[in-house]
Amino acid sequence: MVLRLGRDDHLLDQDEANPPSEDDDARVDRAVAFDAGRCAVGEKRIREAIADRGNKARRVGQVREMLHEMSEYLKQVEADHELARERVEQLKAEYEGVEVKEEKAETTLSAEEEAAIAAAERAAAAPAPAATAKAPLNGFPIELNPEANAKFERLLELKVLTLFKKGEMQVIAPGRNGTKQRVFETKELFKSVTPRFFWQHDKVWAREAPEGWRS
Repeated sequence: MVLRLGRDDHLLDQDEANPPSEDDDARVDRAVAFDAGRCAVGEKRIREAIADRGNKARRVGQVREMLHEMSEYLKQVEADHELARERVEQLKAEYEGVEVKEEKAETTLSAEEEAAIAAAERAAAAPAPAATAKAPLNGFPIELNPEANAKFERLLELKVLTLFKKGEMQVIAPGRNGTKQRVFETKELFKSVTPRFFWQHDKVWAREAPEGWRS
């Protein structure tokens, strides 16, 4: 009996005659590992691309939101500007031809107060006794506030300002060489001296008079 070997049997005989070597297995393993690594790198790049696209989309959304807010703000500014312009035009129409005068603060004095001022000026002009040291015209020591009190005393000496007594209060009035406007212009000094003056409801600057002052 004769057995015939087909083509496949012949190849099988060759494979059995030449089995795969360990080097072949290593090459296959390396190829598989390379393909796996390449796939991992590809997946990582895809994930990074997706994340980068998401970040860009968020930034684009933020920019669009900022542009929208700026546009709304500009619309509001333009609307406010238009309202202001209309109001200016309305005021111009209402006050066209009207003369506006600047109001100036004035000190209102009664006849009694005017007489008290005149008496105070005469007392200030009277020469002091030779044996008596000259007392400050303001009634308080200059040393309490050397700078402000000295400036105030100088205005009293120049008769730009004067003082008179009203009840228990020491009141400022314009002197012979001063004006009511000068009283208003010097108000910051009245608040700086020691003791300081206060603006009263009857439109005068006053403070409590020192004991024995022009009694």
